[in-house]
Amino acid sequence: IRSAAGRHARMQLDVLSASGEDVSLKDFFEKAVAVYYKFLEDRFNILPSELDASLISMRMAGAGIAESLAERALNFYNQCLVVRYGGTPGGFTKSEMISECNKIISLLEG
Repeated sequence: IRSAAGRHARMQLDVLSASGEDVSLKDFFEKAVAVYYKFLEDRFNILPSELDASLISMRMAGAGIAESLAERALNFYNQCLVVRYGGTPGGFTKSEMISECNKIISLLEG
């Protein structure tokens, strides 16, 4: 299921990336964040209602994820929280958002 979660997430990011200007900035970031959160839920077996930084951190440690990668993934997770309030995660452009999300997903698949 872990590799399936990564494949599915990357496929969704590819579709989102191809949507280009057809998607508003707000919708784009909301969809990208939803893909990342769903990946974390599936990869680390976390219920959507329980997804938070402390549980993600605990599950990553339990899965043997390197501390530097866990920090990067959690930092990205925390940056994504601003989307709830209409912000842009970490000041990313659309292409930077897709790139960083893809990189983290690939690394977490291990």
